[in-house]
Amino acid sequence: MSGPFVILRFPAGGDGQDSEPATVYKDGFTGALYLDKPQGVERYTQAFGSIQDACLDEDASRSLIQQAAEELRK
Repeated sequence: MSGPFVILRFPAGGDGQDSEPATVYKDGFTGALYLDKPQGVERYTQAFGSIQDACLDEDASRSLIQQAAEELRK
């Protein structure tokens, strides 16, 4: 995994076209990285999709948090 990142998507203009290309923002040890080439953005979009697929749903997340909180109280 490459660490935290944000995919910035901008609103469409009056003509329905993107006002700016999607851009990936990644903060690094020596500075920020901005990627706006379609191939780079697509790789991060796919990574984001994989992360979403691995996530628990809302009910399962709530249950896991409650379980962890109960264990910490012991």
